Amino acid sequence: QQPPGGGSGVNRTSIYKPKAGTTWQIILSKPVKLGDNGEVTPKMEAYDLDMFDNDAESFVKLHNAGVSVICYFSAGTYEDWRSDKDKFDQADMGKPLDD
Repeated sequence: QQPPGGGSGVNRTSIYKPKAGTTWQIILSKPVKLGDNGEVTPKMEAYDLDMFDNDAESFVKLHNAGVSVICYFSAGTYEDWRSDKDKFDQADMGKPLDD
């Protein structure tokens, strides 16, 4: 259940700073697979997840299971497979990135 206003209920005034040795997994380009209670394999203390491939419910379930979540997004690059790709004007495009 989301709180009023559509937010996730996460306190955005604090910054998550993982401690040295924190276990974490990066999952990009596909949604994380969660159990009914937010459990996920492999069990990690933190996950870095793509914000376009995971819904708000997944983030809430992970938080409720005590998992820290880092939200990946690309700022400043055009990714032609993203759902928002048509919101960019050609005039806004810069030079291609090096491979």
